[in-house]
Amino acid sequence: ILAYQHDNGDFFPPYRSVNTAVNYFWTGYLATGNYFGIKQGFKIFLCPSKVNKNTADILASIDPTNRAALNSIDYGVNYRHLYSNRYSGGVAADGTTPYGPPAKVTRLKNPSGKLSFADTFRVSEPNTGNGTLEWESLPTGSNGILSTRHGGATNVGWVDGHVSAVKAVGTAWEEVVGGGGYTTGSVFDPYQRAPFNDKKTWLRD
Repeated sequence: ILAYQHDNGDFFPPYRSVNTAVNYFWTGYLATGNYFGIKQGFKIFLCPSKVNKNTADILASIDPTNRAALNSIDYGVNYRHLYSNRYSGGVAADGTTPYGPPAKVTRLKNPSGKLSFADTFRVSEPNTGNGTLEWESLPTGSNGILSTRHGGATNVGWVDGHVSAVKAVGTAWEEVVGGGGYTTGSVFDPYQRAPFNDKKTWLRD
């Protein structure tokens, strides 16, 4: 992601394109820009600690437009605030995304404390991941929320490029088939604890 920013005016890759000729998620922009070896598939987006029912499809794909597979990866991005401005009512201002233009990293305050991407799981299907990451706990739906699968910790990639494991809860939430998201406000909910409960961790400001 840092390499993409270096080559693209310090902007984050767009969360999603509406151009049917490319049909990319943010992962597609990284793939076609050769920011990782596309011939090895998308293994880079799989977490060794996650049992993902879509692993075979993700590993088999070398197609950056395969959004069905690439929206089921194990890491999600802060798409509402940094990879788009959807939360602010983003529109297709630049013709490349329905969610508005992504943020410019050089305009962000405190990049070492602002979340870029993290471990996720899909609320409606905990046995798979999600390439998007919500900034608040959701009890239902198909989007991604923070995963604490590393013994109660979440691996986080910060805007400045460093990665850290953030211990948010005492016990990891069990991501099982047929389950759902953790209850909002429960002891399993990392959004109730620092740094995830601070808006400054997520917003452009």
